[in-house]
Amino acid sequence: MTRCRPRDVPSAIEHSGAHHFVTHALRAALLLAVACTSPGPAPSGDRGGPFSTDRRDFFGGSRCDTSLAFCEDFESGSLERYEMLGDNVTVDATHAARGARALHVRAQGSLDVELIRTRAPFPLPANSHYLRMFVYFAALPAPPMDVNGWSLAWAQTEPSEAQYTRLGGQFDGTNNFFATGSAEPAITLVDADPAASPRPVPTGEWLCLEWRNDGTRHEQHFYWDAVEHPSLTITASTPSPINPTVPYVAPRVDFVDIGWIGTVNEPVDVWIDEIAIDEQRIGCAR
Repeated sequence: MTRCRPRDVPSAIEHSGAHHFVTHALRAALLLAVACTSPGPAPSGDRGGPFSTDRRDFFGGSRCDTSLAFCEDFESGSLERYEMLGDNVTVDATHAARGARALHVRAQGSLDVELIRTRAPFPLPANSHYLRMFVYFAALPAPPMDVNGWSLAWAQTEPSEAQYTRLGGQFDGTNNFFATGSAEPAITLVDADPAASPRPVPTGEWLCLEWRNDGTRHEQHFYWDAVEHPSLTITASTPSPINPTVPYVAPRVDFVDIGWIGTVNEPVDVWIDEIAIDEQRIGCAR
């Protein structure tokens, strides 16, 4: 395990071949202010199935098994298998979606980077995967902060983070909303579902998030509690406000960073549990 104190992040990034990381993280945070919508129907699942939308099916004991390409339930309490960026990432039993423990990320200050990095199970066939995780926010950016973006997960190309996709959120000065995006071309979509009445990201409860990166169709998809939010779908024809003639092409994914990148006016605590990655959709009940 490589652990970096916050002040050492730039040098550690340089050493890992990721010297553009913080620059692009800052640009990504700024670009999260750009919103597009594409409303449409949201699929649902039956109670008891893997794609159930009934939250009673989501929680309980750990459900990691070898049928998934990757699964981490944090029950061992160890982070030795991961590379670390930041010094405020631990495992504790304060909150857990499944089992007794979860990853705990504490963010504070300007553009804080607190992440675990996994290179497993990449590369995957067709450069396509689903990433499912449970997330609990004790707090989020709040007034009097200005409009500001933050990220939970980055799917990236080695050796340069100039190519990445991201899942996170956008604080609009009043509320936080989930967001998806890419680096090249620069795209950010902010949640607008349900149509005309999007729900702000809540605090104090576990959320099931699933993020699809499709390297064949060059698409991203987002599911919240097993319901797809079409306003966060990125396709090859999604326009970039900065490079409108450049089509979105899904970057090759060599590793994923999970945790927090963003600026906060007060400390933000986030718990993340049972991270699963697979070629097939996972859902919230599996």
